[in-house]
Amino acid sequence: MPRVLVLYTGGTIGMVHRTRGDPRSPLGPANLDEFLEMIPSTEELGASIEVVCFSPPIDSSQMSPRHWLEIARTVRDSYIRFSGFVILHGTDTMAYTASALSFLFDHLDKPVMITGSQIPLESPESDGRRNLMTALRFAAASPLDPIYIPEVCICFGGKVLRGNRTTKATSSGFGGFRSPNFPELALVDERVRVRRRAVRDAGNGSLVVHEHLDSRVLILPVFPGLSAELAREVLLTTGLKGAVLEVYGAGTVPMHEPFLEVVRNARDRGVVLVATTQCEAGAAEDYVRDLGFRLRDSGVIAGQDMTTEAALAKLMFLLGNYQHVETVRELAQLDLRGEQSVSAFSITYGPGEASPLYQGHATERSHPLMRGRVENAWIRLHGLEGGDGASDNLNLQFQLHTPSGINLSGSAGRQSSCEWCPIAKWEGGTPSDVTVEVTSAFREISDLEPPPSLSILAKGCRVTFESAELWVELESVPGELDASEQSAA
Repeated sequence: MPRVLVLYTGGTIGMVHRTRGDPRSPLGPANLDEFLEMIPSTEELGASIEVVCFSPPIDSSQMSPRHWLEIARTVRDSYIRFSGFVILHGTDTMAYTASALSFLFDHLDKPVMITGSQIPLESPESDGRRNLMTALRFAAASPLDPIYIPEVCICFGGKVLRGNRTTKATSSGFGGFRSPNFPELALVDERVRVRRRAVRDAGNGSLVVHEHLDSRVLILPVFPGLSAELAREVLLTTGLKGAVLEVYGAGTVPMHEPFLEVVRNARDRGVVLVATTQCEAGAAEDYVRDLGFRLRDSGVIAGQDMTTEAALAKLMFLLGNYQHVETVRELAQLDLRGEQSVSAFSITYGPGEASPLYQGHATERSHPLMRGRVENAWIRLHGLEGGDGASDNLNLQFQLHTPSGINLSGSAGRQSSCEWCPIAKWEGGTPSDVTVEVTSAFREISDLEPPPSLSILAKGCRVTFESAELWVELESVPGELDASEQSAA
């Protein structure tokens, strides 16, 4: 029989009236005996249930990184003995906890389901029983079960959502949570339907639980009237290690020079800055436009379609576990636990160099061109200058030196199986930076090992530049629900 560990941390789901049977009496957290009376029986669920509690249970507004580490250690210490885990939690900070746990667990191969309720479980009108039964059912699933989801998830309102893709949407409705940029992993109504191709693969090897989080981070929303002086007071706070900038739309902020100077100063002091969008859905990724590139050049990392909760937890995790700031910045751009749809890779070349100046500090995942679907790709020249009076009429051609046998079809309109492949061209005057899109060329590439060499040819003119950057974004697309992915309730 499957065994499920239930960890009751607190929250509305476990609240009871201090005078039993009197709905007018004050609410307080249930003790262990009271809580055991309210949960389903082993016979009803078809699984053995063991319950442990925070001592004392806490309101979720009191949740902190210290508690996240306590939850993670509880799972670690019980991992071998149980099929899965259910964490009962208040709704206010549930998305933060789910995001943090997703980063703390490496090689996870068992379900970790987080749930709660909008109405206490002891009430006849409570949504808690349905949420708890859903979480227990998924936590008890074995690898051979069609509803097996070896991830940190939020189970709420008939949906199973990837934890680090979830945000609280309402303080009262039974829906509770939304996953604005990623589909639900499962729907639970008359039957259970699992989006199997969207579920992350189970981890290989033994579970690793990371022990460190750095909470010296903050969230700074951008708003009309945000002054450079206020931003300076916030971003240059002594001891600050990271910040999430909640930006407008697809990645815009006040682009006046004083604000950008504050951002650059924060970057130079080692503060890691990640941008997320204030919109409910969408991504902070609009780097095609000049203002977006200026923001990135000032030191802000595109958070892509991460939630603010996931971006904050990711920063805490990276800053707590990696010593080098450049490693943190590098990993902040990558999809580590399914928290974002696009991983961004940057390779920089110096003038006259055939090999990239790429520093891969962290893991094998940080290789600049992993396998994946290319969403966007650009080449950028920084600090471009023309010589011999030719600055008003430059003619540049970009080529990649690729492994033999790879064909590239680029914006230059040519196909070639030779090692030097033209992929783009640019004509015009001499701005300080030049950006050329090469997405179509890179969509022909399944993988490049080692990273390519970049050649820039200047026809009829002489140019110099400080550096050339190859920027590639790789996307993974979730599967759709279909008949083959449905299982009976």
